[in-house]
Amino acid sequence: MLASRASELLLDADATAPIEAASLKTLAQAKLADAIKFMRANNMPDGVAAVRELIDFCETVAAFLTSNGKAAGDLDAAVASLFGGVTGDLKQSEVLSTYRGLLLHFLEDLKVDEAEAATLARLQTILGLSEAESSSVYTAAAGPLFRAALAGAVESAEYGDAQKAAIEQSKTDLALPASVTLSISMEIYGGKLKGFVGDDKKVLDEAQSAELEKMRAFLALEMEQVQPLHETVCGPAYSDSVKQVMSTSGGAIPDEYWEGLATLRERLCLTEDAAKAIFATEVQAKMREFGAKAVKALQEKLEGGQQQEDKDGSMNIAAGASFSTELINLVDFAVASKAIVTEDGKTVGIGANLRGEFSETALREMYKNYLIEAFSDADATTKARIFDTLGKLSLVLGLSDGEITSIHNEVGGMIYRQYVGKALVKGPLGKDDVTFLASIKDTLGMEQALCDELVRDQQQLRVSILVDSMFEKDQVLAEDVRKMRDTADLYKIDLIEDVQVSSVKLERFFKVELTAMLVEGDDLAGGLEELCESLHVTEERATTLLSELVQQRCSGGVLQAAADMRGGSTDSAVDQLKTVLKYAAVLEDVTAQCSVSAAERSELYTLFQASQLSGGSDPAERESQLETLRSVMGLAGVPA
Repeated sequence: MLASRASELLLDADATAPIEAASLKTLAQAKLADAIKFMRANNMPDGVAAVRELIDFCETVAAFLTSNGKAAGDLDAAVASLFGGVTGDLKQSEVLSTYRGLLLHFLEDLKVDEAEAATLARLQTILGLSEAESSSVYTAAAGPLFRAALAGAVESAEYGDAQKAAIEQSKTDLALPASVTLSISMEIYGGKLKGFVGDDKKVLDEAQSAELEKMRAFLALEMEQVQPLHETVCGPAYSDSVKQVMSTSGGAIPDEYWEGLATLRERLCLTEDAAKAIFATEVQAKMREFGAKAVKALQEKLEGGQQQEDKDGSMNIAAGASFSTELINLVDFAVASKAIVTEDGKTVGIGANLRGEFSETALREMYKNYLIEAFSDADATTKARIFDTLGKLSLVLGLSDGEITSIHNEVGGMIYRQYVGKALVKGPLGKDDVTFLASIKDTLGMEQALCDELVRDQQQLRVSILVDSMFEKDQVLAEDVRKMRDTADLYKIDLIEDVQVSSVKLERFFKVELTAMLVEGDDLAGGLEELCESLHVTEERATTLLSELVQQRCSGGVLQAAADMRGGSTDSAVDQLKTVLKYAAVLEDVTAQCSVSAAERSELYTLFQASQLSGGSDPAERESQLETLRSVMGLAGVPA
């Protein structure tokens, strides 16, 4: 009935392509279902016959449609287009069993010829199997046959030309993919290798190594293909040998031991990189022991005395000797074990370091405190040894260049701040100071810009300290203000932008210095301009402050003069009035605003006038002073 239906469709030249294709695919699915039904019932002969009928049907229909132009492309393309993936809702396991059934039928004579291979490829297309799926089925079916043939040849240990030719023929007959035969060959080879090594990880002897070499040639295996297997199987034996060498030599490995390890590496078929990696693992384990001691010593060091400044401000690092010794021992071991070597004049590591063995914080702290020891009170020999081993220690600890730079900048910054801070108390940095700081910069590889910034920070801090110290005293003194301003000017420090001094404090400084200038009789014309610029006081504000100060000082002076006069201290009263005149000379029309009566003001004026007559002063100057005093006292209408 199905064949009849197919004939009708093939002869129906007017049928549309979509209806024709769908109907044909339905017929193919029915044939596939028949094949699966037979195989499910373990009726392999009828199942295989049904599969062949399915393939013939698909090829016949595709050929016919191709010949009359109903299908595009060649036969392969037509089969794929019309019948590719006809499985429908069938279980994938049943689809795979269909492919496996035909394959096992072909393998009954232990080979798959060219025609059979083509038939299997056609079925793969019809069933819509991927290369991976068909390869997996093929390997599962044909692989054991090839494995048995290969295992028999290896078991006999006869690796002659006849045996090799037989194996090659088996490959051809079974038509296994090269990847499958390689995998099986590697499996057989691996079994032999593991048998030699055993569970106790024995070292291959020379006879075993020679047999494996013959076996590789027989199986056409390249050294590069089996080396990963050797690393897995023989690596532990090589590792044990490295441990033995290290234990007998105390870490320092003599050249003859290295020669022995090199010979062993070749016998075990390990690459140089693999051997180095194994060696690095063992060295790293030993390094971990030294590192643990160093970490313990560092903890004791930090607990016994944190980094601090002693009485004279110098760096005080306590309990550092033991810590330094442990790290020096660690570096010495790394050098002796050749975990650190010199290549082309450059010191490099072989990959063994403590990165991952301890926290990154611990690694950084070890390096940092080791570096600090070089700048502490250690003797010259110890300092030189520390500086000589710093580069090697960074390799042992596994620190990156960026981490090293960061630590150097941190320690260098600490030294700069301490040294410059102390030096600036005495004054600007001298030639010796600059030379010392340059040596620190060069030793630690610090950038000049960073060093300049550190000095600048300390200069700003020095000015800030001078500002704060004035308010710790009973009063702000003019000499302290001048010292602070001179320091800021010397280092080009802006009191607002760099030190963030408040406007309230700046005006306080202004009034203190202005008062001193008035008392000392300094020229206000030039000094006031400089003072305003330095203390960020505007001209308008300076005028206001000056007026307030003169008014305050004049009023207070007249009040004090009146009190002195009442108490009979006429000389003191006259001196107070002289001071008042100094202030009043700065501004015009200053009148004392205080609780002194007009009568007392007139009396004070008379007292001062009398003192001037007896003093023998210049008449013009005397008249000017009396005129100013009359104005201050509010006695402008009183005759001279």
